Amino acid sequence: TKTIAKKYSDHYLENKKILISQIEILAKKLKLKDGLVHMQYLYDSQNQDISIIELTRRAPGDWYSLPVKLSTGLDYTYWVLMGYLGGDLSNIEWHEQTGYYSRHCLMGKKNGCAMAVIIDTEIEKNIIQKYIWLSDKEVITDYINQKFGIFFLKYSSRREMIEKTTKINKLIEIKVN
Repeated sequence: TKTIAKKYSDHYLENKKILISQIEILAKKLKLKDGLVHMQYLYDSQNQDISIIELTRRAPGDWYSLPVKLSTGLDYTYWVLMGYLGGDLSNIEWHEQTGYYSRHCLMGKKNGCAMAVIIDTEIEKNIIQKYIWLSDKEVITDYINQKFGIFFLKYSSRREMIEKTTKINKLIEIKVN
């Protein structure tokens, strides 16, 4: 099992060996073969506890592979397909993060009639691609699950990324009546 890309958290580097060893134990117990593994974890800095909250063989959705490729250079989609098709995964190499990128799904804050997509000037320069499929005056019936677009963003630093993603729902939003 090889680890191929990383998304930094504040404590990733010091916990990397623990996380990889735990994933390898699970992979052995589940008799998994080579392939990509997507993992999410929480780190409790007070107790220095790590909790793996998701470990999956599926590729994450919402075009997750694009920010991975932009930030690491790893063609995540290619390697996911190689894994599913039984291809040779022996050439996967470690890719260091070289930039700060994110993706944001455009969703309503409540049910109602969507009047406009509002993009704050503070975030405009960060948008590198966007796809919006919201129609004029479309009715939002399930704001918890309905998605009306996706944005890909680039940041100049980790600090900027954290500051802006913390308030992203105020910087990019749907005005709803």
